[in-house]
Amino acid sequence: EVVKGQREGARFVFERHDTFVVGRSKKAQFSVGKDRYFSRYHFMVEANPPQCLLRDLGSTNGTYVNREKVKEVLLSDGDVIRGGLTYIRFRLAEAPAAAEPVGLELDESRASATPALPGRPGRLRCAACGKLAEDTQLGQITDTRMITYVCADCHHQQFDDRHPVANFEVLEELGRGALGPVYKARRLSTDKVVALKLIAPAVERNPMAAKLFLREMQLGARLDHPNIVPIIEIGESGGNLWVATEFVEGVDAAELARGLGGRLPLGDAVDIVCQVLDALEYAHGMNLVHRDVKPSNIMVSGEPGAYRARLADFGLMKNVDEAGLSGITRTGEVRGTVPFMPPEQVVDCRFVKPLGDIYQAGATLYWLLSGQHPHDFDARDARGEVKDPFLVVLEDPVIPLRGCDPSLPEDVAAVVEKALSREPEDRFASAVQMAHALRAAVG
Repeated sequence: EVVKGQREGARFVFERHDTFVVGRSKKAQFSVGKDRYFSRYHFMVEANPPQCLLRDLGSTNGTYVNREKVKEVLLSDGDVIRGGLTYIRFRLAEAPAAAEPVGLELDESRASATPALPGRPGRLRCAACGKLAEDTQLGQITDTRMITYVCADCHHQQFDDRHPVANFEVLEELGRGALGPVYKARRLSTDKVVALKLIAPAVERNPMAAKLFLREMQLGARLDHPNIVPIIEIGESGGNLWVATEFVEGVDAAELARGLGGRLPLGDAVDIVCQVLDALEYAHGMNLVHRDVKPSNIMVSGEPGAYRARLADFGLMKNVDEAGLSGITRTGEVRGTVPFMPPEQVVDCRFVKPLGDIYQAGATLYWLLSGQHPHDFDARDARGEVKDPFLVVLEDPVIPLRGCDPSLPEDVAAVVEKALSREPEDRFASAVQMAHALRAAVG
C-alpha cells in the first residue's frame, strides 16, 4: 500500500507468482508520475507468496527498505519501501489454507479449443492401493486418462531412487534443470524409453497447486504436432509432481551450436527456427503460449541439412509459475532465461501472449546465428556499474545482427530484428508470418 506520495492509498495485491515494476515509465505497472527522484524503471518486486523479492534496477537515487539502501532483499511483513518521494508499506497476509488463488482456475475457453482426450471424467485413485486421493481438490480433476496418482504412504513404501514414481524405472540421469532432475527412464507398462522430469517445488505449495498444475499440463498434453515433443504422462507421487515426455535421440539446439564452434550455418539455423515457428503457430491456434522458447528447449535430431527440430517443455515453466511452485529468481540465476525474455514479460510475467513467443524465437535465431545475445548484458551504467539484466531488456536497443557477423544476409537480419521489436505490435503478427518471411529471406 502506498502510504506517502502522489498515489497515496493505492493498493496492489499479489496472490500468485507475479512481477511488479515501479518507476516513472508509463509502462511500469505502478507509474509514480512526476516524482523527479524516481528512475524510469526504478525497482522490481517479484512476488511468489509467501516470498517477495525486491530488486533495485540500477536506479539513480537508490531504493530503500526501512531506511537502508538495498540492491536486492527479501521483504518481510511491515517493511517500508522508499523510492524518491514515494513510500510503500509491504504487508504479508496469511490466506486461509483452503482458499484458491483468484484467477488460477482452468481457462475453459482454452480447454474447449483443444481436442478432447478419449476417456471419462473420474476421481483420482492411488495407482498402488486404489485409495481415493486424499486431497479433495485433487480428486475433483476431470479427464484423468493421462494422470497417475500415488498416495504418500505407497510412495514411501514402494518407491526408491531407481523407481521414483509409479510405472517408471530410471536408466540414467540426463541432468538437473531449474525445476529438478531429468532422467532417461523406461515406462514399464509399454517398455518405451521416456524423459522423466521430477518437479521439486521451490516453496511450500498452496493446496491447490497440484490440481492447477496437472489441469494446465493436460492442455499441453493434447498438442499433437511433429515439431512438439509430446507429453506421455503426468502425475503426483507422494506429493511430488512429475512429467514424462517422449525421449528424443539427439541434442538440444544450444548443445548442437556449441559443438559446431558456437553457432550454426545459416540454412540449418533458419530451418530449425522455422520448424519451431510451425509448432508455435499450431499451439497458438489452440490458445496456448510456450513462454520459454530458447535453444536449450529445442530438441534436434538428424543430420546437417535435414535436421528435425521439436519444441520441448511446452507450457511447463508457465504452469509451474502459475501454480506457485517456482521460487524467487535471484540475481545469480537470471542469465539463463532473461536474454530470451521479451520486455513485456519482465514487466508482467503472467500475461505473456503469442507475440512474446515470437520475440523469443527471434532471440533464439539471433543466438544460433551469432553465438551472442541480442543485448549486451555486460553493459555499464553512467556510474560504471554493470546494468541489471532486466533493465537491459527493458531499455537497451538490440545490437544489430550484422554487427555480430557482417556476412549474414540483410534480409535475414531484418526478419530477426523485426521479431525482436520492443513493442509487441511492431513484431510479426503471427508465427507463420515470421516463418514465411524467413523462408523468403534465405530463398
